[in-house]
Amino acid sequence: MIAIIEHPRLGRVLFDCGYGSALVNATSAGARMYKLGLPFVLPENERIATGADRIFLSHYHPDHIGGLRDVSGAPPILCSRDGLARLRSLRGIALHRAAFFPELLPDDFDARAEAIEDLPLVAGIGPFEEGRDVAGDGSLIAIALPGHAAGQYGLLCDRRVFLCADGAWLRTNIVDRRWPAWPVRALVDDYAAFTGTLEKLHALSKSHPELQIIPSHCEDSIAAYGQHG
Repeated sequence: MIAIIEHPRLGRVLFDCGYGSALVNATSAGARMYKLGLPFVLPENERIATGADRIFLSHYHPDHIGGLRDVSGAPPILCSRDGLARLRSLRGIALHRAAFFPELLPDDFDARAEAIEDLPLVAGIGPFEEGRDVAGDGSLIAIALPGHAAGQYGLLCDRRVFLCADGAWLRTNIVDRRWPAWPVRALVDDYAAFTGTLEKLHALSKSHPELQIIPSHCEDSIAAYGQHG
């Protein structure tokens, strides 16, 4: 899922970038293995998010950063410095297992990157006790969602919508506490932290039933927001 948030001061904020031409053309061993295991097709001549003023990266998996090079202009990129540093320290199988492919990042990525960790700490929501103030007015709050991938953050928008990235894959994971099947243990960054995040998302759904929690891969949640958002 790619989302565009219109903010009065920041302008058009792009939440993640989806797949893109850089991933289509990537030839590293890890990228080739990824595309064999998770094939995808891009719409012909697709160009994402023309005119975005800022990009918020939830994490560094290919389906979230693959389209970075396709975004027009050179908007600042808000992302996890700590997560990226950890991924850049990996080698060999560990790097492939983390599904991090550095060739997907634009050549000027480091110059454009702004660390979420440097933003002011503010109160979070429910069991997520703290977050980072993205816009300086409390309207956009980055919430750490550890477990699925290194440096993963979701984005709380006006305390009405929570884009929880891959903190969960489906709303049923959250509402019904249905954990993904056992192979997920081998794929996520930290399974204990992953289930801890799911428990917090479940508690949040109970304590704030009015909040729309939208996992990036949950078509039902995305469709429901389109109807009632």
